[in-house]
Amino acid sequence: MNKLSKLSILGYGAGDAANNLAFTTATMFLLVYYTDVAGISAAAAGTLLLTVRIFDAFADVFAGRLVDRAYSKRFGKFRPFIMFGSIPLLLLSVAAFSIPQVGETGMLLYAYVTYAALGLAYSLVNIPYGSLAGAMTQEPGSEPSSDPPAWSAPFWSVPRWASS
Repeated sequence: MNKLSKLSILGYGAGDAANNLAFTTATMFLLVYYTDVAGISAAAAGTLLLTVRIFDAFADVFAGRLVDRAYSKRFGKFRPFIMFGSIPLLLLSVAAFSIPQVGETGMLLYAYVTYAALGLAYSLVNIPYGSLAGAMTQEPGSEPSSDPPAWSAPFWSVPRWASS
């Protein structure tokens, strides 16, 4: 069995950093954007974030089950979700921060739909990406290949530090 190359480790860590940058941006700035820029009341925005987080708990289970059942002969088990889910994730990240001025109810509805869709898209990309770590591991018990999330920690901590 082959040990993971440093390039594979670097590539996985860079992808992890990108996933965490998208998540950190949304979690740190979305409430401020909704209240201060879009003009949604703080109570409505807080309720929106709570409601969508509850929805996201079920979306994570849905995404996990979907990934478990999927397999492509051409791309494998996880790659289709990462490849084809990244574009919707990007577009929904932009859409969540681009609320049109269509009245209070319209803006709130738009915020609910885009934030829920963003959470689902994030789950459909990040759950397969996290599962990929175990599939890349070639030698159980060898370092650093036995615990990819541990050696990718510097890659996900830098975006969080940089965005704060």
